[in-house]
Amino acid sequence: MRSINRYIYGLIIAILLIVLIVFLANNPKSNNSSTPLVSSYSNQSSYVEVYLRGPITSNQDHNDISITVSADKVTMTDYVGYDGKVLDSRTYSNSSNSYLNFLKSLDVAGFVNSDKGSINSSSVGRCSFGEIYQFKIYKDDQKIQDLWTSDCDGVGGNFKGVASNVFTLFKLQVPDFNDLIQEVNLNTY
Repeated sequence: MRSINRYIYGLIIAILLIVLIVFLANNPKSNNSSTPLVSSYSNQSSYVEVYLRGPITSNQDHNDISITVSADKVTMTDYVGYDGKVLDSRTYSNSSNSYLNFLKSLDVAGFVNSDKGSINSSSVGRCSFGEIYQFKIYKDDQKIQDLWTSDCDGVGGNFKGVASNVFTLFKLQVPDFNDLIQEVNLNTY
């Protein structure tokens, strides 16, 4: 009788382990192995960008900002209205070592983590009263990633990294970020 009970317990444990392994292998949040780390683009013609879209307001009161970082420069641009009118733009020099360290920090913050199966793949029309954060990667001037999240409750987007950490890393690349952001009507992390 004891050997039968051991056999049954062993079989149950084996089945539970198989179910757990199958679940983990098919879970899209735990399986990001097909997505390269952003730092893998450091030696290529690449740049990364965070784009912050403000709440949907009148054209005169609407603001967006972008921060673009590459191996040779960092650019922050403030926009007013919906047509991309530049309010202010500043560019700073960068180095390949600085860029590599920045990209590795983005890896840690989950810059490429996404929910590829999300029904929220587009940010258009989402979070009308809040802000949308887009996280982009460009290689040879072609967009290879465009993930987003928002600060609206229940409007999560397809970005699954740590948005506040990613945005803070981008802000820290702009020496006078606080001076530039005063001209726009946005709440940033």
